[in-house]
Amino acid sequence: MSADTTGQSTVQSTGKSTGQSTSETSRRSFFTRGGAALGAGLATTVAGGALAAGSPAAPQDPDSAAEREVLRQLQLTFASHMEGGRYGEAADLFARGATLTLSGETATGGGAIRGLLSRYQRQDVPILHGTYRQSAAQQQRDTVALASAERATATFHIDVELCRPLQADCTAARMAQLQGGFAERRWEAGKMDVAFVKTAGRWRIASLNYQPS
Repeated sequence: MSADTTGQSTVQSTGKSTGQSTSETSRRSFFTRGGAALGAGLATTVAGGALAAGSPAAPQDPDSAAEREVLRQLQLTFASHMEGGRYGEAADLFARGATLTLSGETATGGGAIRGLLSRYQRQDVPILHGTYRQSAAQQQRDTVALASAERATATFHIDVELCRPLQADCTAARMAQLQGGFAERRWEAGKMDVAFVKTAGRWRIASLNYQPS
C-alpha cells in the first residue's frame, strides 16, 4: 500500500549540526552492531530486564508480543530504507497526515514527507542521516506500548551517523556527491520517538521524531 501523497504542509529547518569526520561505516552496521539483537523482539528484552531486577516476568499475551515485534520490524525497515537511499520506500511507511522530524527538518503530510526525503536524495539538507546502529545496552532501554488495537507508541535508542553534504557548487563537488562523499561525518547518540496507527489492517508510522539524547 502506498502512502498518501495528498497531505500538504511546510518543511521546516530548525538547526544544523557539525562534527568531526569519522571512518566510513558499513550500511549494514545498524544490523550487525545491535540491529540483529533488536530484531529478536521486545518481549525477550522486557522479560530479561524484569528477571535482572529480581522480579518475575509477567505473562505476555502472545498476540501483543507479536504486534510489538511487527512495530519493531517496521522501525527497522524505515532505518534500512534510509541507509540504502530508498527514500520513496521509506515515505511509503507513513500514514496519511503523518509527521517526520529528522535533525531539525520537519515535514507533515504525505507530500511534504516525500519532498523532504527527495531533498535527502539530492543531499539538499544541512545534515542527513547516513547510518544507524544500536548497542545491546541501548536496546534494553527501548519501549513499545500498545495503547489499543490500532494505536501504539515506541522509543528506540540509537546512534546516528550525521553527514554534512558538500556545499560547493562546482563539478568536483557534484561528482563527490554522486559517489557518496560528504564534507563531514560524525556519530551522535539519540532516540526515535515513534507513534504508529493501524489502518486497513496494516501498521503505519503516524509520527517519527529523531532527537539527540
